[in-house]
Amino acid sequence: MLRCYAIILCTTMLFPVLLFGQEQKSVRVMADEAFERQEYAAAGALYTKVAQKAKGKHAAEILMKVAACYSKIGQYDDAGNWYQRLQARPDCPSSVHLLYGEVLKSTGKYVEAKEQINKFKSGKADSMRLKNIMLAGCDSAIAWKSERIDMAMENIKELSSSGADWVSGVTRQGLLLVSNGYRKMSMNSTPERNPAIDARTNQPYFKAYLFKQYAQGVANTYVEEILPEVLGKVPYHVGPICFNPREDTLYVTLNSWQKDIANRRKRGPVNGERIMMIFWSVKTGDEWRPLEPLKEINNSGSSTGQVALSRDGQTMYFASNRNGGQGKMDIWYSEKSKNGRWGKPKNCGPFINTPFDEAFPTYNENGVLYFSSKGHPGMGGFDLFRATGEKTDWTILQNLRAPFNSGGDDLGFIMKANMYEGYFASNRPGGGGSDDVYRFMDTHFAERFNGAGGIQPYTDPSPVPDKEILASKEPAKPAEIIPDRPIPEKPVKESVIVASNKPPVVIPVAAPVVPVAAPLVAAPVSEPVAKSKKKKASVLTGATTAAEPEADPVVTSPYKSPVSAPITAPVIVSTGTPPVLTGRHQTGKPEPLIDSVTVPAVAAKTPVAKPVAAPKAESQPLSDMDNAILDKMEHLKFYYDFNSATLTTASREMLDRVAVVLGQYPDWKLMVRSYTDARGSDAYNKDLSALRCYAVIDYLIKKGIPSNKLYYQNIGKDPEDPCGKGVPCTERQYQASRRTMLSIIH
Repeated sequence: MLRCYAIILCTTMLFPVLLFGQEQKSVRVMADEAFERQEYAAAGALYTKVAQKAKGKHAAEILMKVAACYSKIGQYDDAGNWYQRLQARPDCPSSVHLLYGEVLKSTGKYVEAKEQINKFKSGKADSMRLKNIMLAGCDSAIAWKSERIDMAMENIKELSSSGADWVSGVTRQGLLLVSNGYRKMSMNSTPERNPAIDARTNQPYFKAYLFKQYAQGVANTYVEEILPEVLGKVPYHVGPICFNPREDTLYVTLNSWQKDIANRRKRGPVNGERIMMIFWSVKTGDEWRPLEPLKEINNSGSSTGQVALSRDGQTMYFASNRNGGQGKMDIWYSEKSKNGRWGKPKNCGPFINTPFDEAFPTYNENGVLYFSSKGHPGMGGFDLFRATGEKTDWTILQNLRAPFNSGGDDLGFIMKANMYEGYFASNRPGGGGSDDVYRFMDTHFAERFNGAGGIQPYTDPSPVPDKEILASKEPAKPAEIIPDRPIPEKPVKESVIVASNKPPVVIPVAAPVVPVAAPLVAAPVSEPVAKSKKKKASVLTGATTAAEPEADPVVTSPYKSPVSAPITAPVIVSTGTPPVLTGRHQTGKPEPLIDSVTVPAVAAKTPVAKPVAAPKAESQPLSDMDNAILDKMEHLKFYYDFNSATLTTASREMLDRVAVVLGQYPDWKLMVRSYTDARGSDAYNKDLSALRCYAVIDYLIKKGIPSNKLYYQNIGKDPEDPCGKGVPCTERQYQASRRTMLSIIH
């Protein structure tokens, strides 16, 4: 009897276990379901387990899935390793070469990328178009890297998190940000202990923030959640957001309202898709109305979002993958009617859009649209583009090239109203996490592009064969140029920066030189009224020319101080002879890490704007008084603390007098030349000297000096510094090299 009870008991306990084992899904099934739900982080881990045991005809398919998962969540090194294993197999599909080439291109390995892309074969027209675009992009990237533009640029470390952070706009209060990394951080006004996680990337959902102190050099970095009373309870991704010019109407990109994030229509593990929509809210008095879908713009079954408004608020640009476009994600627009409602959306046309992805539109200046594209020839991933025109009428399309673009995703190009200071986001190497916010300053940004030609709208670019790229003496154009006007060749003797096919060379120039400023046009500030020469002379008489400055705790430079790490985008001075919307990780392929590659001399000459040189000095006689003032200004020296770009009190007092003099001499232009001491690497010191140049430039602009009168040359290490030759030096001797000096161009 006891034996019978024991048998019954064991059978009772074992039966549920057997049933549970029969109901469990295989790892492969769970991986497939996670992949279909776009939960790539989870799917990648599951596929990796399967790949370790996969054999036979299924092995190649599993390897492709693993590589795709790592690529989509931005782990490009891992994706490249899996594609490398796959392409060595005899049963490797031809499409793998294109995918592997894309990963290599995104990591900046353009020569290796071309080798893989050239192996791709297909009978489909769209696939061959993509192949040709990628090859043309490799050719362009090689040339653009060799013709890098010199400017002050930095990763804003204070805004970097372990997640993705990107800029979506500027308001009167500060910088608009979208981030999934701030939610746990103390820099957030409302940090969360356990924020909801998006299984697609295994990261928190995005939220929208405002950074009020977006000028650099602040003591505290503080971001606050935007309109938590309106957006705080949204369960999934929030952002990007856009305000109208009066800032009383909000447009925000969200997941489908009050639905599962996958928009499921029936029960089951795999169905539905992620849909993004535009919602809006209007401020009435001191309160914001509840969010509502923007019915005139949204399209059922399609993703719509990433709003950018024209300066007058009458035209809305946005991204959408609805039917009727050129391909995948396209840029669309809508015009506001007299009754205040938005009109029927229209596609911006084939000049802007391609059969591939275009997204992240921004509007910074009248008659110019910025956006990111994977369809036009570029350096890899999403590249930033600048289009002149509006709606469907476009005339010039320009790739912003390096240093704005990289092998990774570059997006969200935002300019402040002064038009010499801007921001963008990128997941290039050197950041704090995935996407990071970068800041740049260039007093001649618009000049770099306004007089230049552009690339043609999407057609079928013909790639240049490898042998021609590496051996041809005549430059081959990776994309055809639409010339705006012929630019005569000029001999450049005193230019600091000149585009060249040779490796960059730094040549210090002692005489007043004309650095090549790139185009950007700052809105000129009204000049001070000219005064008598007696007052001019007296202004500088009291200036202390070479006094040893004292460190000042007040930060007036737009850059943080001290500079703790090299700037991500190194500044180079060269001379010679000549798709879902919220968060980019839902929109496109992940960005690869950039790997520096030694490339042979590039024959592909790209559509690069001629460098903007400072005007040559006119040989007009100066009076004795003028010469005395000029001599006084050119002997001024502005010193810095070690590893700092912060102006001291003595420097600011001298610059106040310089601003007065420049206002009295409206024809004079100013060259700002900065140096560092001998310590540190060459690349780091080039960047640090650029920051010192812009500390001076930014201060003078705030004093009313038009930015287009200011030029700079970041020398880096002082070539005359004896401490750089192994000679022991005191701190006072080192400081003599850490300086900025001025030259007058008249």
